[in-house]
Amino acid sequence: MDAVAGLRDEWEALAHRTGAPVFCRPAWLVVWQRHLVPDAVPELLVARDDDGGLVGVLALARTSRRLQARVPVKVPYLSVAGAGTGSADHNGPVAVDDDVARALFAAAVDQARGATLYLENLSPRWAQLAQDTVGGTVTRRTECPAVTRADDGHFSDAWSKKMGKNVRRRHRQMDEEGITSRWVPAGPDFPAALDQLRRVHEGRWNAQGGEGRMSDTRMQFLRDLADECTAPDVPWILLLEQGDRVVAGMLGIVAGDSFSVYKTGWDPDYARLSLGITMGTVAMEWAETQGLTTFDYLRGPRGHKKDLGCEAVADVSVVRPSGLTGVLLEQRERFASDGVRPGWWERAAPVVARLRGGSAPDEDGGSD
Repeated sequence: MDAVAGLRDEWEALAHRTGAPVFCRPAWLVVWQRHLVPDAVPELLVARDDDGGLVGVLALARTSRRLQARVPVKVPYLSVAGAGTGSADHNGPVAVDDDVARALFAAAVDQARGATLYLENLSPRWAQLAQDTVGGTVTRRTECPAVTRADDGHFSDAWSKKMGKNVRRRHRQMDEEGITSRWVPAGPDFPAALDQLRRVHEGRWNAQGGEGRMSDTRMQFLRDLADECTAPDVPWILLLEQGDRVVAGMLGIVAGDSFSVYKTGWDPDYARLSLGITMGTVAMEWAETQGLTTFDYLRGPRGHKKDLGCEAVADVSVVRPSGLTGVLLEQRERFASDGVRPGWWERAAPVVARLRGGSAPDEDGGSD
């Protein structure tokens, strides 16, 4: 972690210049290791040009995970730092070009020193290059819907006609209900806004029989992330309010020219207003005013995201197994919830949800 601190300013500047996602930046690594995986040991691969300028960073970490939740047997491996616990999306190097990224991935194979190398949830930007370089096996594909607008265009250009009409109708309903929007950036007001988001997030999950995914540990993680990030690439919270009552909230993170939706929630008493979709449209309009060109929902395919113009792009997980434990880890990930070979329980989940009279919220971790 001392090495992370020593490289931090250069790393952050390179990340901002190349538009790298927050998950590949030092702030994420610091709070991930602090709160979520404290026994992870970071190992940084650093590339410099002939003049000593920083041109690439690939943050790795030695860590482990259980093969099965009820079996206390952990498999050690070398991973992308910040992945796994914490559910980071769009992982990979911060690099100026493909040649630098290729060199970093090749160095990662050497750095593994005989251990299993697991490059989890790689960004589509780097996935094929990584697979070709390390010679690993694809075990998972995680859909992350996103929409990109032209520099002189609007996100609404990609909406379906039906969605455009529904958006206008819902905005009229908001006006009639006296619901207004407010944005809170990382700063002194952020913790209070985060508490409000947690309340509506848990309310949404509880209404559908779940428990939500904003534990005390995750709350501290998000508070510290807001403190650690460097402006202008920081978290923001959108609150929809009716008077003094917060009825919906969205936590998103600005990084480069992108806005990534990380957590959402809404008061189930206002479900008739489809506030999840409404927040998406309000956030898209705001993102345009900030000059952002990509609106990223991170993981979690849902129909309304397609209607909002999002295209299905997939993060890819690649395993280069070593030994029996590496093979077991590879098989475990193949049968994960978004693995390339889902088990019968995954195929049965939508049927079970329908029989229960509802559907589960999006999988958290990137989004929702």
